[in-house]
Amino acid sequence: MKKKAVIIALLGGAMLLSACQANAVDQERETTPTGFSAEDSYVSEPVTFVWEEVGFGGDFVVTLEPFNTFQMCEGPLSSTVYRGYFHVDGDVVTLRDSATSAEHKDFLFRINDDKTELTFIADGSDELPFSRLEDGAFFSTEIHHDDSEYWESEPAQEGGGESDAIPAVMVDGELYFSTGEESTVSGRCGNMDGTITSTVDSSEYPAEDNQSNFGIGAGYQYGPEKDTIEVCMAEGSGEKRWIVFKKRPHSEMAPESFGGGKGEL
Repeated sequence: MKKKAVIIALLGGAMLLSACQANAVDQERETTPTGFSAEDSYVSEPVTFVWEEVGFGGDFVVTLEPFNTFQMCEGPLSSTVYRGYFHVDGDVVTLRDSATSAEHKDFLFRINDDKTELTFIADGSDELPFSRLEDGAFFSTEIHHDDSEYWESEPAQEGGGESDAIPAVMVDGELYFSTGEESTVSGRCGNMDGTITSTVDSSEYPAEDNQSNFGIGAGYQYGPEKDTIEVCMAEGSGEKRWIVFKKRPHSEMAPESFGGGKGEL
């Protein structure tokens, strides 16, 4: 009799455990940030959309991935890659980034039926640091830019002057380009690793160590992330901010970057 009671108790416990597990799965499915369960993936394989304009040093891309995750990057000079989940309501896709800050950021797009085009929806979207997307900014899977156009000399402005190049510094024979991002380092050491001692025109790129294309006097320190330095930049108000600069290998630079008045290496 006791043996039978034990068996019944074990079976009851197993059934209860199975029910709890099933309930946990249902709860997870109901609370997933995408609003979809795994089998309801909006795309079966990654789909990449490219902005019709030039992003930060190259293609600004949005990639929708299976299981309703996404990646978005403003260009190869940006060290920030937005990641998270996306939700689809009718023809509106909401990308919810949870990778770049403690609080999430939302980016809204309208998608066509063929899933080949996105148009940006400014209302309800958070701002981006490098790309000022206007309402209706167009992205497509059919857009393919020529990489060389990103590093050619900019067209002359009215009055014969050249437009500004990306803020850059040369350190140890390597060019570091501004990401536009402010450093998150706290408790910083007061000693500088170097100081910018010479400068070239803002339309050119540095050609010597400790040279910039935005002026002299700023100090810098090597960043905690590989291939970065952090430059102490003075604002117009006199306030100073530490801006992250990231190295771009010579092999990825077009020849125009270093010739034609751009500072030859």
